[in-house]
Amino acid sequence: MTVVVSSAACALALAVGPAAAAEGPDGAHAPPAEAQSVDDLRVVDTPEGDYLLEESFTLDGRPLSTKRTSLDGSASTEPSTLANRGGTGGTSTASGCRKVTISNRAKTVVGKTAYRYNTWTRWCWTRSTERIHRGVKTGWSISSVDGFQYWRGQVRKVTNFYDAGANNNRPRSGFRHYRQGRFENCVVKYGCIQTSYPANSLRSYSNGRYRYAFSGT
Repeated sequence: MTVVVSSAACALALAVGPAAAAEGPDGAHAPPAEAQSVDDLRVVDTPEGDYLLEESFTLDGRPLSTKRTSLDGSASTEPSTLANRGGTGGTSTASGCRKVTISNRAKTVVGKTAYRYNTWTRWCWTRSTERIHRGVKTGWSISSVDGFQYWRGQVRKVTNFYDAGANNNRPRSGFRHYRQGRFENCVVKYGCIQTSYPANSLRSYSNGRYRYAFSGT
């Protein structure tokens, strides 16, 4: 996650209200009591508490399994524009459907959860044709948002099919879903002290496997 310190006052930001757990539009609730030190509220770079949720289905939608994996940031990264966190998952099968959710947690200096930035992709595939079916679904949500974090919306979204086999004429053998959001860390007494940009990336393949990456929070 890219962190930017802002010296500008945020009277307008504070008037809008802090972000609440929500999908889509901004939420608002009353600000909490201020902490003893403004430095305690800053978001730091740590993978602790991140997780990935994998849900598998048959082509006709019958659930098969659900698997939750804690992410410790030890795996390699893809793409290189994100911090060094990511890896691969899923098993290769003849056909099926899968929904994968990345939950990207921001943590404060004192160890409290600042927010979670969650993105998900649901896709179906047929391995013999090296093709991901049309109708891939994607989405996002924010959750576990503390009273000092103000959701400022999506900064960037990329969703597209691509040829995952080095141009072997299989234009729907891969699907990319990348999103980046923006939070402002604001305290009534001090204004906005920090801006953070969490980002998640998932590349889905036509055999049921996938590669994920997420920015440091």
